[in-house]
Amino acid sequence: MFVHPAGGKYWRLKYRYGGREKVLSIGVYPVVTLKAARDAAFEAKRQLYEG
Repeated sequence: MFVHPAGGKYWRLKYRYGGREKVLSIGVYPVVTLKAARDAAFEAKRQLYEG
């Protein structure tokens, strides 16, 4: 979770691809629940590993 200085909270996934660090925005808290954010992160990681 990323907390913006202005107070917004966002679900994000940091990952490395091609030797570079990248960030995938998953959604805004509390609109996206913890379970939904975890599921989305798992799916994104699966897609990265599969190519």
